[in-house]
Amino acid sequence: MTGLAIDEVMAICRYLEELHPAPSLLGRNAVERAQIESLQRKIEFDGMIAVSEIFRNQHEQFALRGIPGGGGESIEAIPQLIVRGKQTLSRFLLHSNLI
Repeated sequence: MTGLAIDEVMAICRYLEELHPAPSLLGRNAVERAQIESLQRKIEFDGMIAVSEIFRNQHEQFALRGIPGGGGESIEAIPQLIVRGKQTLSRFLLHSNLI
């Protein structure tokens, strides 16, 4: 399909699941679907937000764009958030049972 753009991970997964239902990507029954969605949300909130906090406050190109969607305003990065992000990510990886 020309011109289709889907830029959100779970929307892409659901799209692919609809096109190719086997093997199941998002679970074969209600319990599996709930477990997969729960893990996805945990990864997103507990893991990805920490990574984002580290990256956005550490990378030189974001020095004046400390938060997404600043609307053109200069919003300075906060170096202390790098430390907090690394602590949060470390705790997530240690206690997530994903690795």
